Formats: sequence, structure tokens, C-alpha cells
Amino acid sequence: MMVTGMALFAAAGLAYLLYPGIADVALRSGVSEANLAMFASLILCSACTWIVAHNVYRRHMLVRTQAISARMADEIGFRDMAIERHCIVAVTDPDGRFIKVNDKFRAAFGYDGADVIGKGASILYPQEAGADGDQKAAENAGQYDSICRTVHDNQPWTGEQILRRSDGAPIVVASTIIPHMDDAGRHLCTICLLTDITEQKLSGVRRQLGNVLDDLQDEVFIFEVESLAVTYMNKSALARFGWTADGVQGKSIADTDPGFDVALFRRHTAPLFNGSRDFVEIQTRQGGTDVEIVTRLHRDASGRRVFLSVLRDITNRKRIEKVKMETVARVSHELRTPLTSIKGALGLLQSGATGTLPDSMSRLVDIANRNSDYLLMMVNDILDLERMNAGRMTLQKQPENLLDIVEETRKLNSTFKEDAGLTIRLNADAARYTVSCERGRISQIVMNLLSNAAKFSPENGVIEIALTTHGDAVRVSVRDHGPGIPIKEQAKLFTDFTQVASGDGKRRTGTGLGLAICKKLVAMHGGQIGLDSAEGQGTTVYFDLPLLQCAEREDIVPLREPADAAPDADKVTCVG
Repeated sequence: MMVTGMALFAAAGLAYLLYPGIADVALRSGVSEANLAMFASLILCSACTWIVAHNVYRRHMLVRTQAISARMADEIGFRDMAIERHCIVAVTDPDGRFIKVNDKFRAAFGYDGADVIGKGASILYPQEAGADGDQKAAENAGQYDSICRTVHDNQPWTGEQILRRSDGAPIVVASTIIPHMDDAGRHLCTICLLTDITEQKLSGVRRQLGNVLDDLQDEVFIFEVESLAVTYMNKSALARFGWTADGVQGKSIADTDPGFDVALFRRHTAPLFNGSRDFVEIQTRQGGTDVEIVTRLHRDASGRRVFLSVLRDITNRKRIEKVKMETVARVSHELRTPLTSIKGALGLLQSGATGTLPDSMSRLVDIANRNSDYLLMMVNDILDLERMNAGRMTLQKQPENLLDIVEETRKLNSTFKEDAGLTIRLNADAARYTVSCERGRISQIVMNLLSNAAKFSPENGVIEIALTTHGDAVRVSVRDHGPGIPIKEQAKLFTDFTQVASGDGKRRTGTGLGLAICKKLVAMHGGQIGLDSAEGQGTTVYFDLPLLQCAEREDIVPLREPADAAPDADKVTCVG
């Protein structure tokens, strides 16, 4: 109002000066020309003073406004710089596609800016395959959907997330996700502020693990899947190797044994990754003691998979088993001589050396002869197992074509077909698989696997033998189409004197030594054994042996020449 009044006052003065008619009216009213001029001059001076003062005031206000704006810009810039340096920052459009990421984002997730711009934020959510992959993927998909719904409702979301780096490695972040809306309520973009808390989570888990595991008598090792770098050892484990908790940093699990074979360890733990086994175990000697090592796959706090191995000293248990086994072996050895004599006498009776037997007596002799075979096989198995456990069994290895051995053993098991109408089929990818082995022992392994498959096969069923290559190893697998083996029973199958129920609940006759002997013989050949089974779908037992580099040696003659196979295929198929 004050400015308006001054403006009107100045306008009136100008009017007096510029319009003579107005001045004449003033003169006729008795106002002198001197007073009129003075009044007009006063008005003009006031107007000029106001104009100058107003311009000064405007310049002052402009300078002040610019200073405030600069200070606010500095504060905003400082705040943005602090956020940029402290946080992982990403900005996405309303559809969840990245439109901006900062340097800390690129460093944390391993992406270049161009790698993610325009892509959906869902690429950061892990979807791993494996035994628990579906559940993990579902959890992450649920969290991602929850965040999208919250942001769509114009609400911020705060919480912890397990995301995925560009190399697939997990990263744990504390997240604050804020939608940016305009005055009309339209969603312009979403600002994501993340803080990497992977190490803090892992440190907390390590402390918890330390509290729980440190005082266990068993030795516990946690180490990375890829590098095998040790991340945790409890007190018992540290004491065995004379290490300290700080000294473990930079150590690999391979440093625990000068003879540690990484390639063999990878083959040993392979069943953990394909879901066929929940854990793998091995018995060995370390530091002058007998130990049993059970290894599992475990997820740490970041969601990363690591190996968890528990080493148990079984020296006393092995000593007791040795005494028990020696006693059984001694008795078995005493039994073998009379059993051999009984079997020989029964053989003479069957051959007619003592004259033709009546049919009723012949049937009894046949039954006695089959049971003698069974008893003699059991005695031989016990003696073999005792020698292997005592370390007294040696192998006479030489290069052999594994296909020859398998085919020869298949032909020797023709009695399976006669007894139950079974068919044994052999499939091989190639005609030659050269391995270093003792021929008789490999034949024993295949014979045991065929015998087990025959027990579980339905009448007139098919047993399938397959030879396939897996990297630098050859796999021999024997598959039946029987009732299968329950998962909870599978871990017991390779233990001495152990028999388990099949999927149909029936127990088959046997000593419970066949697979235990197979496991030890395969290990003596530098291989490994395992099985795949599902109830109602049959069982496949397999063993892997390392291939020799001299697989193309001319002195190893294949079972069949390549000409026997189809001209456009390198595959051998036999049916017996």
C-alpha cells in the first residue's frame, strides 16, 4: 500500500507539471505559481528518492537471495556428496528400470553404468538353481513384489535384502527405497539408498558360530566353495594344526594336508551340487589318527554357499572294529576250508561221479550247492573286507579297457536271466575306456552291482549298464527298475554289514558287505562311488574311475572295433 500511495503521489506531481490545465485550475484557486512549482519539485524529488531507494532495496534483496540460494545449493551439494560417498545410490523409473546409478553401485555390484541402465532392478535378485533354489527364488520374488506394491502406494520401504552381484555372488544390503511423486501424485522415479552390510552380518554369524562350535570336541571347518579359503575353524580344529584364529586368514583347506588333492575333492563333493546327496563322507588318516570327515553345503548369513566339514577322530572306534573284524575273519578263515570241501563234494554228486541221483535227491543237492556258494561268497567277502581295513590288500594295476571288463562280467551273469528272466543291457559312448586297474577287482565291483540290481529288479525286468565319460573320468552305472530306496536309508548303504529296506518295504537276502567292499575297492583305484534313487523309480549305482592319458595306446585292444558300430555314431550297445 505504501508503494502504491507513493506512486500515486508522484503521478499527481507529474500531472501538475505536464498538464497546464490542471495548473490553471490551481492558480485560479489561489495557489501561487511559486508554491505550485515548489510542490511539483517536492513531488519529483520524493519520486526520485523512492525510485533510487527501491532499486537499492531490490539489489540488496537480490544479493541476499543469491547468497541464500548459493548456501542452499552448497548444503544440497554437500548432502548429496555425503550420500554419494556413504551409500549405494540407484534411481529407477516407475517401471523399475534403472535410469541412474552412482560409482558405489558400480563398485558394489560389479556393473558398468551401461550394463544396467534401462534394465529392470530384478536382475539384482538371486534366482539360484539347486536343492533349495526354488524356495530361495520364491522368497526373493516375494520381497521384490512387496517393495513394488509399497512404492506404488507412495510409501517408502526399509529393510534388509540379499541381492546378487554381476558374478552371481550374494551381497547383503540395508535398503531405503523412496518413491518421488509430483504435485499431481504421478510417480516420477524411485530413489534407492543401499548400504553394504555383508561383512557385518558375516562377522555376527561368525561370533555366533564361535559361541556354539568352539567348545565342540569334533573339529569344524567352514571354507569357500570356489577358492576353498578357510573362513572359520573351531578350537579343536585349530589345535590339531597348531594354528591361531588370526592365523587362519589366508589359509586354504588344502593347507591342512600336504597330500590334499583338489581335483579328487571336487569329484568327492560333486553329489552335493546335483542334489543327489545331502552330505558326503570319507574316512582317512590324518596326523597319525583315523578320522571321519562329513562335508555339507551350507549357506552363510549373506546367502553364499560354503562348505561345512566336521572332522571326527574315530581312532578308538576303528580299533574296536579292527578287533571285531579280526575275530570274524579268523572264524571265516576257519570256515573256508571245510566249505570248500563241502562244495567240492556236492559238485561231484551233481556231476554224477557217484552215480545218477534220484530227482528228489538231485534237487536237495542243488539247494545245498547254491547255499554253499552263498556261504563261500560271504566268507570271501569278510576276508576281503578284513584285508582292506587292515591295509593288507594290494592291487596289481595295469592299463585295461574298462569296456572289456564290463562286457565279460555281463556275460558271466547269465544266471540272472535264467533265474528271473532278467535282461542285461550294456550301452557305451565309445569302444575304449583305458583305466589303470586290477581286472579281477573291477569285475568284482561290477558283479556286486549286478547282483544287487538283480535282487531289486521285478521279474522279467531289465538291468541297464552304461559307460559314459565325465571330464577326465569314466562312469560305470548299473540301473534297475525296482522299488527304489528311501532317501533316509541311502546314506547307510556303503557301511559294513548294513542292509536297508527298499521302497516296497521288503528286505532282500545278503551280507550287507557288497557295497561296502565296492566303495573301498573303488577308492583304492582312485575313484568314487555313489547312487541315485527315488522311490518307485528304481536305483542307479555308479562308480567313477580316472581315465589314463594313454587311452589311444595300440596295445589296448577294444572289445569291438569301431566298424561294428553305426558309421555315424560312436556308441556300442549290447543286449544279453
